[in-house]
Amino acid sequence: MGNVYCNLGTIKDAGSLGLTSTSYDTQLLRIAEVASRELDKYTDRFFYIYEGTFYQDGGATRVVLDFDVQTISTMLLDTGGDGTYTTSTNLTTAPVDFFLYPQNIFPKTRIEANPWGTIGHLAAGIRNGIKITGVFGYGNDWPADYVHTATTVVSVALASTDITVSVSTGSSFYGGMTLRIGTEQMYVTATPTGSTLAVTRAQNGTVAGTAVISTAISIYDYPQAITQACLIQTVRTWKRRESGYVNAIINTDMGNIQVFKGLDPDVKEIVNQYRRIRIQRYLG
Repeated sequence: MGNVYCNLGTIKDAGSLGLTSTSYDTQLLRIAEVASRELDKYTDRFFYIYEGTFYQDGGATRVVLDFDVQTISTMLLDTGGDGTYTTSTNLTTAPVDFFLYPQNIFPKTRIEANPWGTIGHLAAGIRNGIKITGVFGYGNDWPADYVHTATTVVSVALASTDITVSVSTGSSFYGGMTLRIGTEQMYVTATPTGSTLAVTRAQNGTVAGTAVISTAISIYDYPQAITQACLIQTVRTWKRRESGYVNAIINTDMGNIQVFKGLDPDVKEIVNQYRRIRIQRYLG
């Protein structure tokens, strides 16, 4: 599944589980993955970074996007409604054909046509009328970047078919991290064995590539509140296994104790600030 918002290092550093061995790592990661997707669903957005192509219903001069955008490399329009994207848009040469908003911060959540551009509308009235290729996802809290460079590098040349990565120092990594090496994203599936990382290649729309020795490695980051919410949900789900995931626990001193199911109330309180508010869009 991948794209975990709290990795094994974060979970074990919490100090509430008392786990030092790797015996339960697979189960913990599985729970953290589920918790991360629950957060995506609750907030109606995703915080990892996806690179590829998304489609959007067209509009007149303003389009509220169904997804967060970091950057757009190309945007094509289907102005005839025939499923072909033949109208190119100018992104670089003034006057550009459209602007991304909000200005000055990330992620971007809407497109507005430039009245001085060469296109009159954004595929008005056309379902899936806009084809956007770029980088998507909420990422980290701006102005923090969504990726940082690790203090270690590739130590053995990487082939596109390898399922492990040799690094100069394995202690910098934990299962559940998403890495970037060159133009590829990869997911660390387990606690490193020495300086060897077990990975799932070609994640989030990227393609498996090669890397020479000393290639820099970057680690993807998420908002601290999202990481904390993922941690709380993961730890509490793990502890609930001790009760067999029942709805209530009988305590002789405190009586009948109800056990929360689904997203924890504390988690919801933490991430409410990230919930997307859908605005009805009118085509035309």
